[in-house]
Amino acid sequence: MDKRGGIASPSFTSPVTSPPTSPRGGQGIDVGDGGVELTVVKGGRLYSNFVYLNPLDAKALTLPTKPAGLPHNTYLLINLHLYLFKPSETVRQGTIEMNDFQRRSVYVSLNEKVICRPFATKNKEAVFLSGLKLEIDFLYAGSKGVDSAFQSGEITEALLTQFENHFFTRNQLVAMDVKGTTLKFKVTDLELARLGNEDAAAGVSAKHQASTVRGVLMKQTGIEWCPSWGRRSSS
Repeated sequence: MDKRGGIASPSFTSPVTSPPTSPRGGQGIDVGDGGVELTVVKGGRLYSNFVYLNPLDAKALTLPTKPAGLPHNTYLLINLHLYLFKPSETVRQGTIEMNDFQRRSVYVSLNEKVICRPFATKNKEAVFLSGLKLEIDFLYAGSKGVDSAFQSGEITEALLTQFENHFFTRNQLVAMDVKGTTLKFKVTDLELARLGNEDAAAGVSAKHQASTVRGVLMKQTGIEWCPSWGRRSSS
């Protein structure tokens, strides 16, 4: 609580750590404060919201212990966006593999250099999503065949399963395959719930609205859809 009696805004920070000792393993450029400069390359995983690193760079950017309140210790802060990352032997050292939607979300181009930092919460509390509003459309014009899945809630179930524990923020873009049809999603609004470890398990939250923060998708997150079937999306 702040001095005015309201709920304090969530505070995020990258952990301040000493630069890795040499040799650091990966070939990304150490920029201090735990950050590494990597070159953005094209990713082939359209339906994934993970970013991919060479195992040596991934090891250098993995926090030694999972931060209190966060589901994982492998979140990267990239241009104010947060992504889970995975190691892949197919990724060259010194590069980060991002798909088209991820590059558009964080406003980076192929072969551009970005600063990546391991992420932890400052106040030892994760910020989870109690609600998420998404614009949904076909990725490819003329696609059909998901009306029944949409009505039955299968898309909601698939989204919560595929992207559980991922961070989302306004205007973020993702894609997902549902019954052979590729759908694209754009985050238009969100509602946050600050949860302690015990409350997170019980789904108890203190809700508040915020315009610039991000939150972790969980099984209890409520999803509101804004279908835009067939019309051109602004994304």
